[in-house]
Amino acid sequence: MKHFFFAIAVLLSSSVMAQPCTTSDGTGCVCENGDLECDLLPDLTISWYALENYASGPSEYSQSGNGANDGRLRITGSTPNIGYGSFTVRGTDYYVCGTDTIYDPTGTLTCPNGSDPTNLLNQRIYHRDSLGNITYVDIWAGAQTYHPTHGHNHVDDWVTFTLRIPDANEPDTLQWAVVGDGAKIGFCLMDFGSCNYYNGHCRDNQGYNSGAILTSTNIPNYGFGGGSYNCSPVEQGISVGFTDIYSENLDGMWIDIPPGTCNGDYWIVAEVDPRNNFLESDETNNWTAIPFTLTLQEDSGTTSITANGSTTICSGADLELIASPANSYLWSTGDTTQSIMVDSAGYFLVTTDGICGIATSDSLEVVSINTVDPVVTNNSNCGPASITLSASAIGNLHWFNNAITDTILHSGSTFTTPVLNQSKTYYVATENIINNSSVYSTPYNNLIGGGANYSGTQWLIFDVNEEVDLQSVKIYASGAGDRTLQILDRFGSQVHVGTFTIPNGESRITLNWSLPAGTDYTFRIIGTPNLFRNNNGVSYPYTDADDLIKIKNSSAGPNYYYFFYDWEVKAQDLYCWSERVMVDAVIHTEPTIANSIITNAICGQANGSIQLNVNGGTSPYNYLWDDGSTNQINTNLVPGNYSITVSDSNVCTDIKMFTINEIADMATTSGKKNVSCQGGSDGNASVNVIGGTPPYSYSWNTTPVQTTSTIQNLVHGFYTVTITDSNLCTKTITVEVRTPTAMNVFGIPTQPSPTGSNTGGIDLLVSGGVAPYTYLWSNGSTLEDIAGVPAGVYYCTVIDRNGCAQLLVMTLVDAPSNLNQPTTTKNPGLSQIRVFPNPANGYINVDFQSDMTGWQSLQVFDALGKKVVDKEHYLSSQGRNSLTINLENLDAGIYLLEVVNDNSKNNFKIIIE
Repeated sequence: MKHFFFAIAVLLSSSVMAQPCTTSDGTGCVCENGDLECDLLPDLTISWYALENYASGPSEYSQSGNGANDGRLRITGSTPNIGYGSFTVRGTDYYVCGTDTIYDPTGTLTCPNGSDPTNLLNQRIYHRDSLGNITYVDIWAGAQTYHPTHGHNHVDDWVTFTLRIPDANEPDTLQWAVVGDGAKIGFCLMDFGSCNYYNGHCRDNQGYNSGAILTSTNIPNYGFGGGSYNCSPVEQGISVGFTDIYSENLDGMWIDIPPGTCNGDYWIVAEVDPRNNFLESDETNNWTAIPFTLTLQEDSGTTSITANGSTTICSGADLELIASPANSYLWSTGDTTQSIMVDSAGYFLVTTDGICGIATSDSLEVVSINTVDPVVTNNSNCGPASITLSASAIGNLHWFNNAITDTILHSGSTFTTPVLNQSKTYYVATENIINNSSVYSTPYNNLIGGGANYSGTQWLIFDVNEEVDLQSVKIYASGAGDRTLQILDRFGSQVHVGTFTIPNGESRITLNWSLPAGTDYTFRIIGTPNLFRNNNGVSYPYTDADDLIKIKNSSAGPNYYYFFYDWEVKAQDLYCWSERVMVDAVIHTEPTIANSIITNAICGQANGSIQLNVNGGTSPYNYLWDDGSTNQINTNLVPGNYSITVSDSNVCTDIKMFTINEIADMATTSGKKNVSCQGGSDGNASVNVIGGTPPYSYSWNTTPVQTTSTIQNLVHGFYTVTITDSNLCTKTITVEVRTPTAMNVFGIPTQPSPTGSNTGGIDLLVSGGVAPYTYLWSNGSTLEDIAGVPAGVYYCTVIDRNGCAQLLVMTLVDAPSNLNQPTTTKNPGLSQIRVFPNPANGYINVDFQSDMTGWQSLQVFDALGKKVVDKEHYLSSQGRNSLTINLENLDAGIYLLEVVNDNSKNNFKIIIE
């Protein structure tokens, strides 16, 4: 345990400070750079003066005769804080067991292997604002672990010590060759004493024999932190102007001097916070060094090679070979460094020139185990599937998901994948296991000399030369019951612990505890042992046939051997692996027949086709139709079903059935409307289509060509249409549009007789047109014939079923007249009008005998009442006047000539032959 000296610390100068500087009031605190606001950071150093002078300086021990101190160089460390703020660390409720971080507010956690957990730390950083107010923030920084022999927590990785050979050619002391080391030491942090009390420990420069001494008079913010930090699990630290001292009599405060180290001049190097876990104002002044001369070692005049692990390695694996420390090195490989890395079999030696002079080591054999890569077989499948991969090799085969993962998917010569949707590369490697056999360490039993049962607290001290499994030990118990066995490392940290129920007398306890290479392990019983120990006939060291461990001393000295006999140890089995070899599980994309173009058979012919479109797969593609065709486009097909098998270059296939349908040929019907009247053009023709494939196009033999299904305004004739559907199938049909015969109307007059009587009549004769007929007489009669009428001009419009009309004009006179004689009428104002010839052929003459002058209007109407001639004639003088009217453009028939003047209107029936 630490020796705590209650320092008479002068916290304040003789003239009382005007303002306080504490963790609660920073009014009197100053900042390093003169600012009013800053973080008050610590500055940790390690004292060369304390290392050289405290407790009379370092204590050297020879390699034998000193009990637990054999081959040790015990030293003291002092770590002053000369910064502007306290170095304050606080425990948390977070713990680490192995690689697991665990939250446990109870603080009673024990790791699953029985060891104490590592407690994560916060470093508290105090901050002064411009008004002197103090605040703080806690940051994650480092860890602490419970130390069972001290009964409190130690901050991990706090100080390291090494013994080094000086090198005049290397200015950086931290690069000098290391002869021995003290690894990383963990201690609780406390205000062991002030810089005033431990005069010379606190300096502004910790270079050897240099640095101005610092005290309360020249350390700003002196005492910030309170000066009373201790080994509390809640809070530890070092106040400003205080130091923590780790005396050489404490556990772990030594450097191991390797056997064979020569006497001579060396340097002791000490470092505080070597990993820079904690925040400081200056990270460069955390080390110091002092010279030291070894005088108690046995000069062997030899050098040696130490392998950092087993000398049997896997092919390609690296093994570090380390020469004894010296000033210069020359390896059989030509290398000139203290250590070399080898990765192949061979014999290696080194020649050194050092404090002991020039020496050449014995050769060291390195054996390499060659593991041959497996021979693999890829596999594939068309489309998603589970695929079986295979490999062969001499050794065990293990399958992996990728080239770097440690997780083994499967072991064996074959591996079946899960269902894969796409190709994937797996890896397989060969594993060869070199199984090491157990060996047993002396003493094999308790018969080496005298002894007795023992109930006190003592232990064995041993080294592990390479990583081993401590499988079992033999004990001799005085009474049955539970015993708790514990192994600590050289720094007092627990490595293994276990409680075992043992019988009375001799028995073997199975442990199976793994121990890495290291020195100064301790093996003990927690509680009352009641086990046999030897106190006579003991002769250290004890070891096994393979020199895996060395039991070298006991806590009570070399004359005692405690509790544990016939240690069964086994070097770690060697697992040699080949390179990982890629194995491909290939999922081929399957070809898919999609969006193919089907052309059905049309027009009643073998003209169907199927044009394939293929997606996916790997071209080129092969095509095989069930009709024997091997083309991508199968043509000239009749209606029916067709099967196609498409295969790609990976022989992945798709099969599909297609159907060629027959598109029904066009069927046509026609319609028409005949011309209503002779010489008319109101006929129409139409065609109706069913079947085929719409839309349809039409082409009639008209001028111009008409393209609709119905054509109109037709005269009599034959009309032919060609119909074409969207498949270019055609049909031709002819429609006859007819016209009725011309309608002729004749009247047979019956002249009134006697003159002036109502005995006249007209008997109609109608032919042509389309019966039945309707009649409309100028006297209102609707009968075919009229009778009992007086002399006069009579009109009759005859209309057939189609609405065609013919006008008949007849004149009944009291006296019969010859139609070949000129037609004559008398009117007031006119002496006489004669029309001749009548019937006419090409022209008529109108002869006026008048006693008046003036305009005469002459108009000719056809049988439908349509005006076909319109003329004006002027009677220029009294007497006879004549006019000729050209009728050549008129068709044969019956017409009405109307002569009108201002005084009268006269009508004449004209027949044109």
